[in-house]
Order: sequence, then structure tokens, then C-alpha cells
Amino acid sequence: MLDCSMFQQAVDDLRNTFQIDLAACDDLDTAQERQQCKQRVRDRLSRAEGELQRCQEGSLLTGTWTADDGGIYCVRQLGDTLWWAGLSAESPLGSGDFHLGLAFSNVLAGTVSGTAISGEWADVPKGNVFNSGTIVLEVRSASELVRQSATGGFGGSRWTRVTPPAPVDVLTRGALVWRNDGGLMGGVDPDGMDPADGHLKFHKDNVVIYGTILENMHVNCPFDGSRRYANFMCNADGNFDSDHLDGDLVFRMTVDRTSAENSLGMGLDSQPGFWTDDWLDGSGNVNPNDIRSKLEAGGYQLNDVELIMYGRPTQNCDGDANPRTLTR
Repeated sequence: MLDCSMFQQAVDDLRNTFQIDLAACDDLDTAQERQQCKQRVRDRLSRAEGELQRCQEGSLLTGTWTADDGGIYCVRQLGDTLWWAGLSAESPLGSGDFHLGLAFSNVLAGTVSGTAISGEWADVPKGNVFNSGTIVLEVRSASELVRQSATGGFGGSRWTRVTPPAPVDVLTRGALVWRNDGGLMGGVDPDGMDPADGHLKFHKDNVVIYGTILENMHVNCPFDGSRRYANFMCNADGNFDSDHLDGDLVFRMTVDRTSAENSLGMGLDSQPGFWTDDWLDGSGNVNPNDIRSKLEAGGYQLNDVELIMYGRPTQNCDGDANPRTLTR
């Protein structure tokens, strides 16, 4: 288990000076300043007591952390056992990332003892590196971890607890993705430049649809091994015809509407809140009944389901992020 003595000492020190600290607030000039000062004193003690309780319960380290390797680490402590999933981020705290973990993704199985965490870590295939080894961390506080030793080339050396940002919604993503024809994939141009409406209209995020694929999937991309970003965006290999090839994986399918239409018992109508929750277009004017009517008119058949090749903020052909560099 984690040694809780430092957290107990912090609570004892704050309790011993609690009344003195409150009284010191009375020396401030205004009633508002005095009130805010006393609230800060109470908050410090409450925070310290909460950390001590979580330490004693064996859950203190559970939360989201960021490291000096740019990664986001999702940590779960259960007593003397600790796991994490570490995912690389391209923007601060991953606030502008479509997907975390593209550069590296690692997992840790560790043991908590005294003020140390020791365990084995390994990269997993979501990222681009495949290393593994051991690591030992020191718990400096409830919000700071410091690496003491590591093998296998682990990059991070200091972790800080953070509050994760809100997820990036599909409207924001659409406004950041530029097509190779010079237009936006969707949303509103963040710089206020034309085209303002984008190529697609997004009505709902994180949708799960069950159904049956009606034909073989078709890929609109050269088949000579040149399916890389620089070729798609800049025709670096000289063989990408943007008039006929757009990098999409395309197919037709029928959609299961009721729970009786598939073995999992999941159709659109049986998903809780599917027709009522989280519909959006940036102005709140989407009527899901219009979408339902279109599906009914087409016999619940989708004739052009597309998986896009590169759904991410635009980069130039050398790989540097620059949302306005490439528009052709």
C-alpha cells in the first residue's frame, strides 16, 4: 500500500494552524477579501483530508495525468495494484487531437509500496513504437510522480495530475479537416474564410448502427502502395487523381431498425435516446424526425457509406501541422 504518512502530516499541520489561519484573514481590508481568504483556508484542509482518505482507501492515484513526454496517462489504483494506459498527444492535454496514442500507446501493470510504484510497461500497436521494459516511480504528492529508473527507452520522467479537457465534438473536427480539393470537410471555417459551410453536414456524433453490407467494399485509392498522407494531399507520387480518387472506403448497407432484426437485439429504435439525444448542426435546428423520414423513404438503405482515409487536422507534406497550408 501507499505510505500515507506524508498526507497524514499535511492534515495534522493544517488542523493545528486552522484557527490561526482563519484569524489572519480578519486582517484583510474588505468583507469580500476576508470571506475569500477563509474559504481558501477551509478548502486547503478539505483537500488535504480528501487526499488522506483516498490514500488510506488505496485509490489516491486514480485519475488523469500528463507527462513531460507529451502523453496523457489514464491511471487506476486499487490498493497496492496500479494500471495505466499512456497515450501520446499532439496538442496540449490532447485538447485538439482527434485520436490520442498515434505516436505511442503503452500500458503499465504496477505495484504500489511505500512511496514507490514499480512495474512492467509495454507499447501496444495503436502507436508507432514497440518497446517494453520496467519502471520505478516515486510518489512525490497526490499530483506529482517522478521516474526513478526505467528500462526499454521509456520517454516520460515526470507526471502531473490534470483535469482532462472536454472531448472534441464532430462539428469542431469537421471545421479543422481540409479536403484535398481546398474545401472543409464540414462545419464552419475557424478563420472565417470561404467556404463557410463545408462539404458535409454533421447531425450526430458517436453513432452505432447495426445492419447488413450489401456489396463488396470499394476503395477509391491507388493500389500501388502509395496510400500515404503526402500522396493524398499533395500527389507526392504523381499518381493520385483527385477528380476520381478521394481515398474513401465505400459500401452500401441496410440498417436494422428494430431489436428483432439482428441477433444482438440492437436496432436504431431500440437504442436508448437515439432519436432524442445529442442531435446537432451548430445551431440546434436538426429535427431527427427528418432523418427518420429519409431512412424510411429509402427502405432503411444507405447507398453511400464512406470511411475517410485521413480525418485529422491538415498537415503539410513534410508532416508539420499547418491547417491552412494545403488546399488544392
